[in-house]
Amino acid sequence: MRFLVLRHRAECNSRAGSWLSCSTQRRMSSDMDLLKALRWREWYASKIPFVWTACAAAALTSPLSSAEILRRGASVIAFSCLCAAFGHWANDLGDRACDEAAGRRTRAGRMSTAPAMLVLLLLGVASLAALAPLAPSRLAVAGGIAELLLAAAYSLPPLRLKARRSAGIWSAAAAQRTLPMLVALTAIGNMNAAAWLLLAVAQLAGTRWILVHQLADVQNDRRAGVPTWVSVAGEERAWSLMLMLLPLELAMLALCLSLQATTSRGLWMVPVIGIMTSAMWVWQCRGVQAPYSLEGYARQPLSGFYQLVWPLGLLLELALVRRQLWAVPLAFIAWQHRYVAHRVTEFLRLSRSGAMPQPRTLS
Repeated sequence: MRFLVLRHRAECNSRAGSWLSCSTQRRMSSDMDLLKALRWREWYASKIPFVWTACAAAALTSPLSSAEILRRGASVIAFSCLCAAFGHWANDLGDRACDEAAGRRTRAGRMSTAPAMLVLLLLGVASLAALAPLAPSRLAVAGGIAELLLAAAYSLPPLRLKARRSAGIWSAAAAQRTLPMLVALTAIGNMNAAAWLLLAVAQLAGTRWILVHQLADVQNDRRAGVPTWVSVAGEERAWSLMLMLLPLELAMLALCLSLQATTSRGLWMVPVIGIMTSAMWVWQCRGVQAPYSLEGYARQPLSGFYQLVWPLGLLLELALVRRQLWAVPLAFIAWQHRYVAHRVTEFLRLSRSGAMPQPRTLS
């Protein structure tokens, strides 16, 4: 009898554990579905590091206390994430008819209009709420509101700048990179020459990346009748424009890094490390694949510098200058751990590869 009681208890505990496990799995699945719907992996590791860079650059010359820098920096990162989610959801909402014509259906496209608009409204309100700790800086708040409005204007009628050719190029770059960095720079520090150059670099890099995005989607845009700049002007003009923008971006970046280095001697190591890591990558790719390519997302020039070397270098220098912020570089590494793991894996794969098929290059 005692054996049967113990067995019954074990079966009950097993069913309870199974129920808890299923409940946890459902909750995790729901969280993952939400992140996928907001396209988290498309922007958290590529666009938000620009905001980390701006926060660190501003903090190095900021008169604020370390505690206030940390509070405002966290608010800027939270706002940038919420605004990016808002922008991507607005884009999917505005593209519902176009995506359906191209044979694609996003999460926003599968929802009816009212719930989808409610999600957009909630994201917008949450973004504005994240600006509250930045209230002492009116310029930061104004920049944040402008970023939110531009993200909506890019995708949604009546403006829908995405379908207004060149306006879609500059507005996307400004909403995704330049304005988030302006919010960070004005919330934590003061606008100086290096800060303005940082914004110029962000705008040029953002323009190049939106051209890459439109080139990748050009066939779908034409099929759906979306008059983006690339779908109207043609691929050849887009390639020519990118080849013109890249040298200008490099020049602005070099000038920005030079000015940043005048504020702290340690910052001279940032471009040096960037050049060294780039040289190592080129050496590793020799005879196997092209190290960099303007085609596609995988091997864009400067991506590793923007996404890891520059922000981490500035944050490490900040930790040396303000010892109370020693954990911030670790937080950034945790933020970018997937990207770091991917780059290390790719580096090791190339070191083991004897030969690989060459990717397509520009003609």
